[in-house]
Amino acid sequence: MAGPIPAPDYVLRQHSASVQAIALRTDNALLYSGDATGHLIIWNLDQRRPAFHRRLHSDEAGVICLLLLNGERLVSQGRDGLVQGWALNEQHAPAGIALCGKKTAPSVDLLAHPDTEASNIVLRSVQDPKWQITFDQGAAGLKHGMCMHISLFEHAEAIYVISAYEDGMVAIWDAAKPLQPCLCQRLHKEPIMALALNPDNTGGICTSADDQVVLFTLDLSRMAFSGITRVTMSSPGCSGVAIRADQRIFALASWTGEVSVYHMRKRRCLAVLQYHRELATCVLFNTETQQIVTAAKDGAIAMWVPSE
Repeated sequence: MAGPIPAPDYVLRQHSASVQAIALRTDNALLYSGDATGHLIIWNLDQRRPAFHRRLHSDEAGVICLLLLNGERLVSQGRDGLVQGWALNEQHAPAGIALCGKKTAPSVDLLAHPDTEASNIVLRSVQDPKWQITFDQGAAGLKHGMCMHISLFEHAEAIYVISAYEDGMVAIWDAAKPLQPCLCQRLHKEPIMALALNPDNTGGICTSADDQVVLFTLDLSRMAFSGITRVTMSSPGCSGVAIRADQRIFALASWTGEVSVYHMRKRRCLAVLQYHRELATCVLFNTETQQIVTAAKDGAIAMWVPSE
């Protein structure tokens, strides 16, 4: 059973539309948030107020993803598939588009994103615009539909991409062997809405439009998903999932607006965070303060201090 319902530590309100993406820079206590009308707000968490505001994408495209690269670039993506890289100035705000620099060789600064068809994945070098790899569903004889989530990770000096699709499939692609996925398995019956890997890339959690939360172990030596377990939510639909750095708890952002916090090992619900009036869109953990950050369609961002 979940414990008493806590209240947010504080709430950030400035967006006039659904907050669809958040990213945290803990070394400077800055939170980046993007909304459905394409606007970015950078929040000073010490002062609990906006420090910067700018439109990054059009009204129609909005901002559906934000990613910080080494604290030097901010990557944003819109619903239209446009991916933009922004150089950050001394105030850590976007100063201009700078997806590619002047280096001519690929480096560890890699970025994976959907192509214009939204079904294939492009792995590119942030420094070298000529270096890229495409993981093509059609060429591999696959028909999994739209790519719903992408994560990039390394293991034993190899580079992998884990991708989730609208038919419930999860695939792992090896950058050294891009023609076919090295692992592909259906983990949900409905479209996958979110996926998070453990910090050590040994497993993860994925959520869907159904009421099932799937936890899995990733065995890269055998290229297999193992130890698959399921947690049933009280209602269907989960837009976001986050795993705390110590891997003791995870959080789920549900379509009801609630955010449920679970014990990882016991699979037991510890708390249900209730503040948002509309669908919760994303959730993350602040590794410095241990706060839980939640965002929703109501335009609010809530900061929570967990009891554990």
